[in-house]
Amino acid sequence: MFPHLSGWRVNIGQLQELYAKELLGILEKCEGTKAIIWDESLAGPVGLIAKYTFLKEHNVTKMFPLSGDPLPDIDVKNIIFITRANLKLMNHIADNIHNEERKRRATVKKDFYLYFLPKKSLLCEKHLKNKGVYGSLSFVGDFRCDFFPVDNDLLSMEQKDAFKELHIEGDPTCVYQSAMALMTLQRLYGRIPRVCGKGIYAEKLWELTKSMGRDDSQIGQNNEKGSIDQMVILDRSIDLMSVLATQLTYEGLIDQIFGISSTTLHLPADRFGRGDDQPLPALSTSETKQIILNSGEELYAELRDKNFNAVGQILARHAKSISSALEERHGDKSVSDMKKFVERLPNHSIINDPAKHCIQISRRTFRRGACLAIMSSMKELGLSTSAHMRNSCSHSSSSRKSGESVTSLMSSAIVV
Repeated sequence: MFPHLSGWRVNIGQLQELYAKELLGILEKCEGTKAIIWDESLAGPVGLIAKYTFLKEHNVTKMFPLSGDPLPDIDVKNIIFITRANLKLMNHIADNIHNEERKRRATVKKDFYLYFLPKKSLLCEKHLKNKGVYGSLSFVGDFRCDFFPVDNDLLSMEQKDAFKELHIEGDPTCVYQSAMALMTLQRLYGRIPRVCGKGIYAEKLWELTKSMGRDDSQIGQNNEKGSIDQMVILDRSIDLMSVLATQLTYEGLIDQIFGISSTTLHLPADRFGRGDDQPLPALSTSETKQIILNSGEELYAELRDKNFNAVGQILARHAKSISSALEERHGDKSVSDMKKFVERLPNHSIINDPAKHCIQISRRTFRRGACLAIMSSMKELGLSTSAHMRNSCSHSSSSRKSGESVTSLMSSAIVV
């Protein structure tokens, strides 16, 4: 489902498959058509586990964010709520169920299911009982998803309030959930032989994880070396300043300036929809272009961790490669020559499918657009941009325009 997750030292694809099976089990408990009502903070991250086509194949016909507003009229047999344990969200669920029950006489009877991610909460269940809707739920269970695979070298628990809950509210739930997540890692990839940590809660987390491991037969008796050699646990409270520093990698600056959410980047369409040599159309400022950023795209995998000053040279090299490949195509007249050209396409990141070809060129157009926009934004932030960086971006522009075929293909890519 996500081939790029399997291409690193640890096969993160195994973790994605584990959670996809967990989600599949939830869907298979409900026979007939389904609508999923998501905790809004989970809709994006769960997309890292299962694509919409996967849900559609299992009779999910509608999806809505969880809110206090009444649900639209939906002709489904099952309504599935997937949420984190949060009392405010329990109020929304209660309101939704009450509204649906009032409409029940005029519509098909619906069954309600509730799944907590990653684990049920007795407090939330009690709150639903007090609201008078717990008895309306056909099933209440767990969606045991501890990690979201952001990329083949990055996992996230997507718990944005963990620091506040732990250090301000004194709620250690996130430590327990982190220990459960580390247990899942060790069941899947084997025992981690060497663990280092710094900070009070780092120590508490690992002590709790070890305690759980002793009671887990799958881990406790297994002394074989796993896929992960070493783990470092850091308590955020020992270093509060690092998160305030300006990110200077390609991926980091894009995230800081435009914002990357669950590997998805939303760009202003009026800035990235057309090339610099094309007139801008009259577009609404709210119109956006959606780009998926992960290591499945070869160029992005190469750029993501580079310091931004080094990005221009890489873009120029790829632009030259594309230009020379397309120029070479015009000289390949015989069938054997064309066959050789097609065989060389993967080395130039160009695919013989015309639609994919246009997408690849469009992506490279986006790289340069992002480069120039970020340089502009860096100036606004008071950051200096080196002459080398400016020249590299200009070089990328001139290389991109160095052939009529490249220009025309880029124009068609932008239209796509």
